[in-house]
Amino acid sequence: EEMTDELREALDHKNKVDGTFWMALEDFVQVSKKCAFLKQFGPTWQCSVLRGHFTNDVEKGRAKKDYQAAEDNEISFKKGDMIEVTQMSGYWSKGILLKSGGDPGYYRSKDVEIQMKNILKITLDVEGIQEGEPLIFAFMVENQLMRREYSKRKSDGLNYKDKKQPSGCIFMFDKNDKTYKGMKLKYRHYWDYLDPAKAPWTIYMAVCRGKGMRYNAYGYARHGNVKLESHPLSYTGFLDETAKRN
Repeated sequence: EEMTDELREALDHKNKVDGTFWMALEDFVQVSKKCAFLKQFGPTWQCSVLRGHFTNDVEKGRAKKDYQAAEDNEISFKKGDMIEVTQMSGYWSKGILLKSGGDPGYYRSKDVEIQMKNILKITLDVEGIQEGEPLIFAFMVENQLMRREYSKRKSDGLNYKDKKQPSGCIFMFDKNDKTYKGMKLKYRHYWDYLDPAKAPWTIYMAVCRGKGMRYNAYGYARHGNVKLESHPLSYTGFLDETAKRN
C-alpha cells in the first residue's frame, strides 16, 4: 500500500527526518520476527505475588577441560578443578583456582561450567476459574543497568559497566508432571500463558549472576483465586527433581 495524500493527512505525516516512519500492518507482520506489547489487566483480574532476592554467595564453576595459561594474567587448571568465579564478562571470565588459591586470573568462559547457586521452585495454583480463561505466569528481575557495577576487560585493562542480566534456565511441569516448556532465561522479564485446567504448575528456575538482585514472580487470572508458593530447593535437588519429571 502506497502513502497517499489522504493517509498523510490522517497520520499527520510531515516530510522531514524526525525518526518516524509508517509501515502497513501486512508488511510489518511479514518482516518482523517478534513484537513487544503491553498487556493491561482490568479491575477483575486477580494477582498473586512472590518477592525475593538472589543469594550473594560466591559463585563457583567446574573446569570442563584442561587449560594452560598463555599470559601472566591468566590461570591454569585441569579438567574437574573448581574455580571461584569473581567476574563473568563475555569471552573472558575471571576467577581463583580453589585448590591452590592465589590471585584471580582470566580464563575462557566456555571452559568452565558454572554451578548455579540461585535455585527457585515455585508452584502456581488457581481455583474458581472457568474453562478457557487465561492463566499467566510472569517473572521480573531487577534492572542491571541501574546498578553501579563494573568489570575489567582483559584486552585493555579498563573498567566497563556490567550490563549483563542474570541468565539461566526455566522448566515448567503441569499436575501430571508433563513438561510444558524448558527454555533459557536471557532477559530481565519473562511471561507465558499456562492452561489452568492443568494446574497446579511447578516452575523451576536455575539462575547465575544474580548477585543479590531482587525479583518478583506473578500469577494472573481474570477470575478466581490465584496462589503462588515458593519451596526451598538445593542445586542437587533441582537436578534430581527435573530429571525425574522429564
